[in-house]
Amino acid sequence: MLDLPELKVTKPSDTRWLAHEQCVKAVKKSYASIVIALETFYEQTHEPEALGLNKSLSKKSTVMAIYLLDFVLPQVAKLSRCLQAEKLDLTAISGLVDSTLQILHESLLPAANWVLELLDAQDELQAIAIIDSESITSFQDKVAKPFVTDLKENISRRFSSQDIVASFSILTLQSYHKKTLLICRHMGMNSLVFLRTTTARNLQPSQ
Repeated sequence: MLDLPELKVTKPSDTRWLAHEQCVKAVKKSYASIVIALETFYEQTHEPEALGLNKSLSKKSTVMAIYLLDFVLPQVAKLSRCLQAEKLDLTAISGLVDSTLQILHESLLPAANWVLELLDAQDELQAIAIIDSESITSFQDKVAKPFVTDLKENISRRFSSQDIVASFSILTLQSYHKKTLLICRHMGMNSLVFLRTTTARNLQPSQ
């Protein structure tokens, strides 16, 4: 109808809340189509749930929340994926956390990326909700600031011992020079041979 790409709105997972990232992104890309589809569906069926969803999505606060989440969730998801990487550099955790916290802080600025993107989308959204600078300022103070502040505090608490975590980098083999690794492997094999020989000798029945 609006010449927008066909996207599947995925169901958010309760156990993996970062799955909300894909859901929010799909809703944002097809926002106008979803609102119009709900309105048309209600006119044809008089289904009260469709009317309720239509009214909820047509609120200024809902539109702004979608744009905010579309900016915030990818930052947290990126941090999560980095921490789950197979070859994680433990010394980089502190920098990853600090950069994520800084980006989240910038989301509260008057000229934050999501705010500018929201203002640029007014032509598409004006049929749903007229969002002015006053509405955005109010939303940032009452909704965005408490939400982002709690999120930053949560991340900070989870990584309050970054120095201790970084100290475990000594166990990360990738951080060593190739010659050092060869020496460690050689010493390790010698130790295993010694333990095997000693254990086998101790387990031999006494004569």
